[in-house]
Amino acid sequence: MMNLQTFVTVLRGCTDDDTFKKLLEQITSGEATKWLSQERSDLLSSALRELDPHASSLGWAVVLAVLADRPDYPSREFLSHAAIFLRHLSPVHLRHCWPQVRAVADKFVFYSLQLNEPLAAVEPLTRALRRLAPTPNHITLMHPLLMQVCLKAQCYHAASLVLAHDVLEVTPAETGVNVEDVLRYFYYGGMVWIGLKQFTRALDLFTFAIAAPANAASAIVVECYKKLVLVSLLECGTLPPLPKHTAPVVARVLRKGQVPDYQVLADAYASHDAARVARVVEVRRQAYEDDRNLGLVKQCVESLHKRNVQRLTQTFLTLSLADIAARVGLPGPEAAERLILRMVEEKSVCASISQRDGMVAFRDSPVQYNDLAAVARLDACLARSIALSKRARAVDNSIAVSKEYVDHYVHDDGLDSTAAMYGVHA
Repeated sequence: MMNLQTFVTVLRGCTDDDTFKKLLEQITSGEATKWLSQERSDLLSSALRELDPHASSLGWAVVLAVLADRPDYPSREFLSHAAIFLRHLSPVHLRHCWPQVRAVADKFVFYSLQLNEPLAAVEPLTRALRRLAPTPNHITLMHPLLMQVCLKAQCYHAASLVLAHDVLEVTPAETGVNVEDVLRYFYYGGMVWIGLKQFTRALDLFTFAIAAPANAASAIVVECYKKLVLVSLLECGTLPPLPKHTAPVVARVLRKGQVPDYQVLADAYASHDAARVARVVEVRRQAYEDDRNLGLVKQCVESLHKRNVQRLTQTFLTLSLADIAARVGLPGPEAAERLILRMVEEKSVCASISQRDGMVAFRDSPVQYNDLAAVARLDACLARSIALSKRARAVDNSIAVSKEYVDHYVHDDGLDSTAAMYGVHA
C-alpha cells in the first residue's frame, strides 16, 4: 500500500513506469481511494498544491473525490480546488477514474447550488466540457451538469452555445457519460430552449429522450413527456403521437395514463373550448404546481386564445371586439383588444382595429417569404439536413462492417437461413 507522499511522487513523474502502472491499478480497483481516505484533509489539500492540475489530473480527481466525501471539509475550499481542476483537467488519464471525476463534478454543482452561486459554476464546467469532448458533437458527463447550473442561473446563452451542436457521438470510455447523463442533458436542454422560447428545438430534445433505447420507463422520460405535451400544445396546437422508435415498455407506460393530468389538458385543448381548458387547469392546478409546470400551463391557456383568434381569420374578414371576446372565451372587448394588439406586435396575425366602432379587420399577411433572409434560412436548413444525412450514412456503414454486427448477423440470420435452405431445423 502506498502513502500520500509516494502518491504525489509517482504522479509528478519521479518514478518508473511500473510504479505508475501499479498506481493506475489501485485507482481503478478503488484501493487508492481507501488508503487516501485515511489521510487528514489538510494533508490532502497540501498534496493538491504540489501537483499540477493539468499534468496530474488523475491525482487531482482522486484526491478531490476523497474530499468530496467528507461533509466537514469546507465547501468554499472545495469549490476553489474543484474549479481549478475543471478549468485545467486533461482527459489523457481520466478514463481510469471516471467515478472520481463524476463525484467531484457532482459535488461542485451541489455546493454551487447550495450556496446560491450557480453562475460561478458555468465557466469551469464549460471549460471542462470542451476539454473532455473529442468533438463538439460528443456528449460528456459535464453536459447535463452545465445545463443544470445554466438553468438555475438563467444563463441561457452559455447553454445554447453547447446545445447548438447536435449530439451525434456517445462514447462512455472516452467521455465518462452514461445513459442517465444523456437523458438529463435532453431534459435540461429542452428546458433551456423553453426559456429561450425556442419551442421547436425543445420538442426535438424531449422527443430524443422519449425515443432513446430503454428497458424501463425512467422518471426522467416521464418528466420529458409532460414537458413535451405542453410544448407541443404551445408550438403545434396538438399532441403528436409518440415517436415510432419509442421502446415498447416506455410506450405502454405513457399510453396507460401515467400522466392523466396532461392527457386531459391536451384533450380539452383540442376542443378549442377555452372555458373547458380553464376548468381543467383549475381542477388540476396543484398537480401542475407540484410538477413545476404551472407557468407552461398558463402559457398554453393564453396560446389557445391566440389560436382561436387565428381560426376566426379563416372565416371572417371583419368582426367586432365584443364578438371576438365571446367566440374566443375572453372576459370582454378590452381583453380582446389587448390580445389582438399583442398578436399584431408578435406578427402572428395581420389586423387593424377601428377605434370608432370597435371593429377588427383581418388582412392577409404581407410577408411572402421570397426575400434574401428567407432564402438564407432555407439554405441553412438544407445544409444541416445534408450534413445529418451524410452522418447517418457514415454511422450505418460503420455499423455494417463492425465485428459485433457481423457476428450477430451471421449467428442470428446467416446460419439460420442457411440451415433452412438445406432443410435443417433446430
